[in-house]
Amino acid sequence: MAPALFWALLGLLPAVILGQTTCSNYGSANGTQCACPPGFAGSTCAEAACGGTIFQGLSRPLASTTNGFSNITTCPCQDGWGGVGCNTCQTNQACQSGYNSVFGDAASTAAATGVDATLQCNTAARVYASGEMSCQVINPTLQALYPGRTALNILRTLDPSLSTLRNISDLGDKGSIRAQLWYNDVETFYCQASDCTQTEDSESGAVSWQCNNLSCTCIPGSTFCGASPVRPSNLLSLALF
Repeated sequence: MAPALFWALLGLLPAVILGQTTCSNYGSANGTQCACPPGFAGSTCAEAACGGTIFQGLSRPLASTTNGFSNITTCPCQDGWGGVGCNTCQTNQACQSGYNSVFGDAASTAAATGVDATLQCNTAARVYASGEMSCQVINPTLQALYPGRTALNILRTLDPSLSTLRNISDLGDKGSIRAQLWYNDVETFYCQASDCTQTEDSESGAVSWQCNNLSCTCIPGSTFCGASPVRPSNLLSLALF
């Protein structure tokens, strides 16, 4: 993960208002319940999914809690799925079987509707509809203070109307990014960016995203947001020297 991105997110935390919003993780209100981003469920999207696949939406099993926080330590991923929370496909077969288990056989769907429901697991950097990323955050300054496992999940949404998840999860608006930072398998804060554009270098194939708006929300009492005596603003200061 690029250090600049991590410290930019961390530097926003002192300015955010601590406390839960109506829908956590920037889910959207949907009647009496929240429509949640992939990997989250519960009435307010504050509960992490445990195993299963992203096609199950709110029907995924939920992680157990530790001190009031969802903890995914004991949530193994199914074959072909990985990343924090098991939201990232790794093989075409896993992606297709996950879809079929919820919506039925793709061949039957195609025969009945005329729509090709064959899925491909996109592991390239470029996003066509929406795409999940998951990475370990490795930074000497951070690890000196927090020696546990720090990871970041990122959902990039180019056009939610083209995604097979559009009626299953809240993917955010067109041209948006959502991210969650996890420490020792417990979510500690989450962010969203909007007004984003995707650019691909025609020669190298490198892909970059440029966003104009970024906001973050601390989860009160989590490691980075109250449970530790080390303040995010102090971390940011250390990173600059």
